[in-house]
Amino acid sequence: MGVNVVIVAEGGIVALLPPGEPAEAPAALPGGHVEYGESPEEAAMREAREETGLETEIVRCLVWQYYRHIGYPGPILNLFFEASRQRGRACPHLSS
Repeated sequence: MGVNVVIVAEGGIVALLPPGEPAEAPAALPGGHVEYGESPEEAAMREAREETGLETEIVRCLVWQYYRHIGYPGPILNLFFEASRQRGRACPHLSS
């Protein structure tokens, strides 16, 4: 199971700018896989903290998508959450 987070802060959203991304799609949302024992909401807040340095609170689940991959990581259910920034400053050096 995967999660992605739309973090609303200062009238906009927080996006990652990973190096090497194509010019037509240079930005990404914070996200990753749910770890054993985590709820999807906990995973979303953890991924947001790890990738941006921000502490967040989940507002709501926006949508889910199912991807039927044949190779790794196999079929995946991906949940998209809206979150609000609670505290912290974005740390640009954390995104990779």
